[in-house]
Amino acid sequence: MINKLLKILFVLILIAIIVLIIIYSIKMSKGNETSNVFYTFSGIVDEVNTTSIIVIPNEGEDIRKSSDKIQVYTADLVFYKGDEVTVKYEGEILETYPAKVEAISVIKKEYSKTVKLYLTAIDSIMNEDTGLNEGIEYLSIDTSTFITYPETSMEISSYPKINDDDEAKILNYCTKYNKDVRQNSFEELKAQGLYNEETLSLSGMLIYINNIKRFDENKVEFTITKYVSGLGALFGEYTLEYNGDIWEITHSEYAIS
Repeated sequence: MINKLLKILFVLILIAIIVLIIIYSIKMSKGNETSNVFYTFSGIVDEVNTTSIIVIPNEGEDIRKSSDKIQVYTADLVFYKGDEVTVKYEGEILETYPAKVEAISVIKKEYSKTVKLYLTAIDSIMNEDTGLNEGIEYLSIDTSTFITYPETSMEISSYPKINDDDEAKILNYCTKYNKDVRQNSFEELKAQGLYNEETLSLSGMLIYINNIKRFDENKVEFTITKYVSGLGALFGEYTLEYNGDIWEITHSEYAIS
């Protein structure tokens, strides 16, 4: 009788162990499924730190509901301010400021030599006399004078216009300064009723390039302007030189109106 009870007890214990193993396996399976859910977002690198980068997500990205800046921890830190990246991550978003995520991968969109040239100049002028940047409703980049390198030698006046893909990258990059980035000239903005004749001012800001004196393979000279009003404009005469993989401003002179 005792032996029979022991056998029954043994069987019950064995069944209990099996049930516990099954329950544990199901929980682990669900946990793995959760951890294997990946998320991605695209944006622009705003800051590079020792173990992380700060990324400004593009307009329309879901992650912007958490924060307009995301600190991305990644082992790969070969990034520069202004790089356009796509971040893949898993797990929760740490609701701090900036919000934080642990990246699985960060893929950088490569820019052409031409795009890097104009972005270097735009970044520089935007970071001068920053008071002009405040309160603007939009940022218009007049790319009508943006040129690129020709396949054969020719006069600057005959250089081809920047291609559509590079143009789009420049406009997308500039959303770091204002979410409403346009591609209009002064005359186009004026025709749209965005210029006040009495105050001689725009409701936004216009950036344009003119007076291109030199456009060699590794050295460029031109004037870049950011205009808000007749009494609120900054003109920068730049000399830029290509050094390895980046453009450096080797000479700059400014005039204010």
